[in-house]
Amino acid sequence: MKAMELMSSEVFIAAPTDSIAHIRRLFLQHKISRLLVMDNDEIVGIITDRELSDALYKTRDSIEAILVSSIMRKNIVLVDSQDSPEVVAKSLTEKGFSEATVFDEEENQILGMITKTDLTKYFTEEYRGQKTVADLM
Repeated sequence: MKAMELMSSEVFIAAPTDSIAHIRRLFLQHKISRLLVMDNDEIVGIITDRELSDALYKTRDSIEAILVSSIMRKNIVLVDSQDSPEVVAKSLTEKGFSEATVFDEEENQILGMITKTDLTKYFTEEYRGQKTVADLM
């Protein structure tokens, strides 16, 4: 199995200059919990529901006035579309993140995202009856 077979293919994008009010609307409208931040076709960050919640909780300003660039997480995990789930899981564990962006280097494009939930489903099905949770941890 490859990363491209596990990923969610619909990736939502925001610009650093978008307001967090706009991001909140996207999250609610599309029932998503993360999106990539891109500037001139370059990935510059990610916003998850955690960054958004923290910003909404802490602010006293209008959420129309707060820009994505001020709350986005700049560190992301990029994985190749041909990487195995084990490689993706290792990358996430090393960085301490819950999602990876799947990238096709040949085509120079984002294909999708893989979350811890996607990996949990994979490992549950793939290793059922073969390994214990302790073995995988």
